[in-house]
Amino acid sequence: MLKDYLLNKDQAIDFLKFCQIHLDSLKANGQAKSEANYKTVRNSISDFTRDKPLLVENITLTFLKSYEIFLRGERRMVRIDLDEPITLTPLRQLIFLR
Repeated sequence: MLKDYLLNKDQAIDFLKFCQIHLDSLKANGQAKSEANYKTVRNSISDFTRDKPLLVENITLTFLKSYEIFLRGERRMVRIDLDEPITLTPLRQLIFLR
């Protein structure tokens, strides 16, 4: 799948668009659990990039470190199917709240 997608591209590759193609493929093949897991990752990266295209060549060590900091911090998640945004608290903060 990835190989075919990459070989047929003469232009920059948007990782988030590729993710959507992969999600559609999983859904078409009846792999709902895998689709849900991958969708969670795609949504998280989309939140981090604020829905801007993410070119593959921009996924660098610096990008990954910034994304890790984003994941470890408190953040708001907005989805079309939710009435109100929700705030996500990092798991490590919840563990130490006891």
